[in-house]
Amino acid sequence: MANPVWHTELQIRLDLTRPDLGHPDMPDLWERLRADKREPARRRGLRCAGICWDRGVEAYMYLRERNGLREAVHLSEAHQQLHFTPTSPEHKAYQERLVRTAEEAGHRAKTEVSSPGRRIRSDVLIEGAGGIVVRGEVQVSDVSAPNIAYRRRVGEELGYVQIWHTDKRDLSARSDTWWTRADVLPPEAILGRRDLEIRSGFRRLTWDRCGVLRGLPCPDRRSGYCGGLHPKHEPAAIGLDSLVRGASSGLLAPIEFQLTPTSRIHRIWVTAADRDRYLDGGGPASPEPEAAAASHASRGGPTCRPALCVGGCGRTVSLLDSTGSRRCWHCTQPARPQRPAGSCAWCGSTEGVRLYAAGRRCRSHTPAALAEAEEPGRDAYCPPRICWCGNCPHAGARQARDH
Repeated sequence: MANPVWHTELQIRLDLTRPDLGHPDMPDLWERLRADKREPARRRGLRCAGICWDRGVEAYMYLRERNGLREAVHLSEAHQQLHFTPTSPEHKAYQERLVRTAEEAGHRAKTEVSSPGRRIRSDVLIEGAGGIVVRGEVQVSDVSAPNIAYRRRVGEELGYVQIWHTDKRDLSARSDTWWTRADVLPPEAILGRRDLEIRSGFRRLTWDRCGVLRGLPCPDRRSGYCGGLHPKHEPAAIGLDSLVRGASSGLLAPIEFQLTPTSRIHRIWVTAADRDRYLDGGGPASPEPEAAAASHASRGGPTCRPALCVGGCGRTVSLLDSTGSRRCWHCTQPARPQRPAGSCAWCGSTEGVRLYAAGRRCRSHTPAALAEAEEPGRDAYCPPRICWCGNCPHAGARQARDH
């Protein structure tokens, strides 16, 4: 099966299994894309639209033809290996377990679901109660921190409640996402009916009165005592099935816990009641109303609490922009002008534009012009010395349809 390819300049998807690449309105597209081989492969704008795309990897490709078969080849061997990484039996067993648990609880669940735009692909996607969408990710192999950060960020933008499950201690010790960990088990035990105990990732929140009996200085003042209540988290027992059912029904929720605004972020799972109490208190080290009255502190929430961007993008901001309003960086950028269809991808001109391997270019920005080299045939031919348009002025120009 041929690998799907995305052309970044033309904004089209190429299907190598079809003679016209899936675009009958663009004749001889295959020959045009392979015409100018002097252009570096990374500047031709061809990217893998398969597994690399699903995993958020920017993998460049080039086209070739072998024994009459058209192929799209990765430039990097590491990107090529992503297509041959087998799914372990333990990974498949965890997927089946999550789907079974969700369906027995009355929810709908699917495996290997791609997000809109194919930005990420979820191992399991559960449609829970009240419009809750739970994304289950199983990670039983090593993975880089940037990869996890990208997939978690996209999941947050899509509004997913994310369960990241692993059996590796080094992964569960990180705080780059909401990790839960169980023991290393064979597939038969994972698929069994006994609930798998979560060793880390689920916590119970408690609040201690800030005073001499607490034995620790106030996390806000860094010294002394304020008399208020400060939250902390402690290990709590729960099973994997109970976690899935609770997340799908809204009884359990993930939070980002900070003891102080400058301390380390802990991404943990807690009960919905603990989450509401934690957030209602304003986040880290915010006393309850009763404690605030006793310590003569303000009853209002913290003034540094992030607010939604007024631009309507849904992002949270905590600083004012130059106009004095809460607007994120993305909404302060000027809108990019829309170029007319068929214009030069370099400058936007519509005069003398032709299709090259690097996209549509005018005469001033052809690959040869940018390289300060002479045009093939002194601009008398379509590149490379074969006429594609049928209007070349030179009488000896060979026509592409004859080859």
